[in-house]
Amino acid sequence: MILLLPLCLALSYVLVWQRQDAKDRREALLLSVTCIGAATVAVTEVLGALRLLDFTSVAAVWAILAVALGSKVRASAAIDAFRRPGIVGGVDAAERVMWAYVIGVLILTAVLAACAPPNTWDSMTYHMSRVAHWVQNGSVDFYPTAILRQLHSNPWAEFAILQAQLLSGGDRFANFVQWLCMAGAVVGVSAISRQFGADRRAQIFTMVVCASIPMGILQATSTQTDYAVAFWLVCFAYFGVRIVQGSRQQAHFIGLGLSLGLAVLSKGTAYVFAFPFVLALGAWLLRKEGRHIKAVALACALAFVLNLGHWSRNLSLYASPLGPGAEAGGYRYSNDTFSTAVMVSNAVRNAALHLGTSTPVDGAVAALVASIHEVIGISPNDPRTTYLTTEFRVAGMSVNEDTAGNPVQLLLIAAACALCLSRGRKYRSPVVCAYALALIGGYLLFCAYLRWQPWNSRLHLPLFVLWTPVIGWMAHRIGSTKSIIAIAAILALASAPALLLSSQKPLLGERSVLAVPRNQQYFAKRPDLYLKYAEAAQRLRDQGCRKIGLMLQGDDWEYPLWVLVTGVRPSDIRIEHIEVTNVSQRYHDRTSADGTAPCAIVRMGSRQPEEIARAAAIYRLTWASEPVNLYALQR
Repeated sequence: MILLLPLCLALSYVLVWQRQDAKDRREALLLSVTCIGAATVAVTEVLGALRLLDFTSVAAVWAILAVALGSKVRASAAIDAFRRPGIVGGVDAAERVMWAYVIGVLILTAVLAACAPPNTWDSMTYHMSRVAHWVQNGSVDFYPTAILRQLHSNPWAEFAILQAQLLSGGDRFANFVQWLCMAGAVVGVSAISRQFGADRRAQIFTMVVCASIPMGILQATSTQTDYAVAFWLVCFAYFGVRIVQGSRQQAHFIGLGLSLGLAVLSKGTAYVFAFPFVLALGAWLLRKEGRHIKAVALACALAFVLNLGHWSRNLSLYASPLGPGAEAGGYRYSNDTFSTAVMVSNAVRNAALHLGTSTPVDGAVAALVASIHEVIGISPNDPRTTYLTTEFRVAGMSVNEDTAGNPVQLLLIAAACALCLSRGRKYRSPVVCAYALALIGGYLLFCAYLRWQPWNSRLHLPLFVLWTPVIGWMAHRIGSTKSIIAIAAILALASAPALLLSSQKPLLGERSVLAVPRNQQYFAKRPDLYLKYAEAAQRLRDQGCRKIGLMLQGDDWEYPLWVLVTGVRPSDIRIEHIEVTNVSQRYHDRTSADGTAPCAIVRMGSRQPEEIARAAAIYRLTWASEPVNLYALQR
């Protein structure tokens, strides 16, 4: 039944293609994917409100949608819609090589996404755990949990994973949400570069620049959410550029509103990165003397409605639609102080995250950052602008999807900025310059508002993706085929480690995803936990327990227990957080209406008591292997 999702997407694409005036294939793809993304939200929210998020209901809704779309599609036009896009036809040898690289990256990352399970730290704590709870509860309503990120974090990517998991009966397709976002972004940035006036070769080069982003390659095979927000921002930017260039089609305003809403629903960084674009687009629309007022109102309404469900749940729990603005323990995401010096400090430290390549270079970058901080009078480790107790350092080359840098792309962005802002008329374009300034504004806003973290490089992914059309346009203006091929070759070589030797999903070597058992791969970040969790799960299964209580801390690994105990399939085993002491404890009665006590408790940590008294029940410690401790109900 998982095929219902790509079937609906294909039918949506054909239908949009038929209704287009210009029959633009890439635009039809972006519009159709945006509509399916919005449909995913609608299906999840409506069925969740009815507590009908199960295989039967979800399959029925997508089947009905497929029939409805199919009934509107004319078979003769479907053939035309799937002919090769114009960007592929008549390519020369250099362009074929670049196309081969892009296709190769997409194929290899698809293999990794299929063979490797979700295994990032955040997936183990909240990305995938929240999906498991939603499946169990039949709803996306909030529930009691010690890991509050399962509740307030923006949920679009997990909504999509939820649909795939319900239709497939497991998490085999969980990584493909980000992979599809990468594939869509590669198409989308080429479409933006075309709107900038880039020729075919430069458009293909834009795709190479996007496909070779090391952090993008690593995230395309994970259940992180940065590529999801990157893709929706690419769609938002494309429709915005089309409108600025004179489009009056209502479809572009619909795409604009839906893509902005989906970006915001995917990750909070969308507010920061989209804000300068919204300001620029708003200023342009004001000059049109209200001619687009109805279309703009429609776009704003669509963005609002898509987020209404999640905002209302956050508002109910936190008295804010955006959630608590802090991690458990009160650790804030935002800076404690705001000034130009703070923005400069974070700007140079964030840029330095992408410059780690070798010991000499790392040392030189660290020295430069220290010198700049001496001038502005702020410590590189100022606790007011640095997350928790982390310390600034240039960590060197990384193939970890939390910390990898994009050094070649950063240098290309710097070159594009220099050319775009130069006085040479050859490199000046009002639309491109406005677009570049919006990206610069987004980065500075990010640095002014959010604390520096060692893993901020992954949060920068949307900016790197959005810069690639500017880089492609600059390549078109320079017009040197040799330069384009040389840069493409450097990009391909620089991306090879991320593609083949990921620290968590290597394609080569003894730890290859093709060789290591899937259950073991969940613990790529913490291999020391595998045998402990496996033993605990086996004991729970042997005990025949059908209701398991969890006593966790805010950053404990929960999802592996779901995998090893239930196989992430529909089950009569319930797993619930108990003894929750944070604000989500108010939801306890909602998810535990039967009133029965758990027959076993899993408690994380060291030095645990021999007994736990809970209500009228006593639980005795039966097995422990730090940090996992099992307690059994005493009959």
